Amino acid sequence: PPPQGMNPQLKALLLVATSVLFFALLIIKGGNLWFAFRQCMTGLFGFCFLLIPFVFLYMGIMTAKEKQMSHKGLKVSFSVAIVVLTCTLVYLCGSIDYNENRTYIQALADAYKGSANGESLCGFFGAVLGYPFRAWFTTAPSVIIVIVALIVIVMVMTGVTLSDIANAAHKQYARY
Repeated sequence: PPPQGMNPQLKALLLVATSVLFFALLIIKGGNLWFAFRQCMTGLFGFCFLLIPFVFLYMGIMTAKEKQMSHKGLKVSFSVAIVVLTCTLVYLCGSIDYNENRTYIQALADAYKGSANGESLCGFFGAVLGYPFRAWFTTAPSVIIVIVALIVIVMVMTGVTLSDIANAAHKQYARY
């Protein structure tokens, strides 16, 4: 039977082109619809909007490498988790406490508005997990939990093991 779906190289090209567009959206203020879309993305992701072009570039490269196609969905999920957890970390370390005197829904709306207007860096997605983490665990334990989760996800995504880290550290120690 003939292969179904789009050619992987075409998918890769479209993902890389999307990455370039998001990078342009990031650095060019623009006007009208461009500006509105830029504000929307900044409202959703805040400072972490910087990561979006790199996520699309990574997905394009992974799509172009046909050997790793079977794990592409998992890597995309890990990429999304990294972006959301980084937004959460920005929320937890940010100067504005959206937990204070706000419901969850109000905090989501205010984080979106604050980030879209440049007053905050966390974005809507930072408040999605940041609000409950801060409410349940307070700030410092939440930061630790998010950092550990980020490290684990990056290690799983890249295939790096604790043994690899120990061997690299040993080699560096042995050089001196």
